[in-house]
Amino acid sequence: MKPTIAAMLSGLAAAGLLLSPTTALAGIGEELTIAQTHSLLAYRSGGRGVGGAKTHLQHVLNCLVGPGGDGYNATPPMMDPCAESGKGALNDAINPAQKAKINAAIAMTRAGLAIEDPEKMQAHTTELADAILAAKEVQ
Repeated sequence: MKPTIAAMLSGLAAAGLLLSPTTALAGIGEELTIAQTHSLLAYRSGGRGVGGAKTHLQHVLNCLVGPGGDGYNATPPMMDPCAESGKGALNDAINPAQKAKINAAIAMTRAGLAIEDPEKMQAHTTELADAILAAKEVQ
């Protein structure tokens, strides 16, 4: 017996529903990876002074909170390196444990924006990269 078009469409819809969490995780995975990359770029910049590091930390914050989120700033010369990947990691997270880790990373990012000492900036951004990695590993 051949399946009807309605049955095939129904099956595709069901498959789409099964894939939707994966799609959300793809966005959040990309956002967290980009945020982690910028935290490591902030580490590198921190050795040369905190100005460049703070620019990268703003990029981290933009990826974590998303457009409209507290502290989001993509006005020039800032940018949102995660603009194409989703709504921000916090908004894309579906797991409460992951949201908690992302909130912790957001707090660390905000604290990093206040650091003026290059050595402290480097230590802080290393810890931030580890915190973002922890958020990525939550399943």
